[in-house]
Amino acid sequence: MLAMWTFLKPTKLKMLFLVEWVVYVLIELSRAKLRTAHQLMVAGYPFIVFYLIGCALAAAALARTPTWLPRWRHLLGLAVLLVALEQLIKAAVGAFIPYRGSVPIIPGWLHLAHARNMHGSWLAREFGIGFMGPGALGAMWAIALPCFVLGFRYYAARKRRSLWLDVAFVTIVAGVGGALCDLALRGYILDFINLPGVVTADLKDIFTYVGLAALFAELVDNPGTSLTWQGWRRELERTCRLIRDFAAFSAQEIHGVARAILSRSS
Repeated sequence: MLAMWTFLKPTKLKMLFLVEWVVYVLIELSRAKLRTAHQLMVAGYPFIVFYLIGCALAAAALARTPTWLPRWRHLLGLAVLLVALEQLIKAAVGAFIPYRGSVPIIPGWLHLAHARNMHGSWLAREFGIGFMGPGALGAMWAIALPCFVLGFRYYAARKRRSLWLDVAFVTIVAGVGGALCDLALRGYILDFINLPGVVTADLKDIFTYVGLAALFAELVDNPGTSLTWQGWRRELERTCRLIRDFAAFSAQEIHGVARAILSRSS
């Protein structure tokens, strides 16, 4: 019983995994999109799922020893496996569920659906954030992916490695990679996780959701991260120094990768 309470006990890190969904539900309420009691209940049970994910990751972060740090290629391999899993599910959905059709898993609560999203993510679609063609979306995600990888490697080299950082790395890379695969294979994002009357999303959206929450958890949990405002002048100097340091680090990383590729090809 004590172990269960320790696992479920609310902490600020666990609560971070609820913030994004809280914001979404509040916005939908303000737009009068959630009108019935059933819609509110359907919108409510993801809170349990996301909180349990936060609890599991918080417990793993406490149990993890600082000496156990997987290599970056292992993290990338895990991200590739997540992308492959999502694409297999989407291939099955596309083959067996007609466009705009759905199959109840838990009738009225969770359905498998076949929806097409040209906005890049369920949030962009739900809030009508501009339409982008497949080429523009693909270019955006193709630029975002290496920026994510370089950003995480820079943080790990200059700040610290942690479970939160590794989870954020794997899930965000899997989310961006999934979007690129969808655009390359289909020309649109195939959403298949349907909460009736609330939203239709895909695993990419869940990966990105968990990744952003883990990223915020790392920023909060890292004692070396300062979130205090130090005035415009100090903040501008710190930002310029960060940009220069990141640019130098990125150039060094890209040079190392290029040299490794050339040495293997020769």
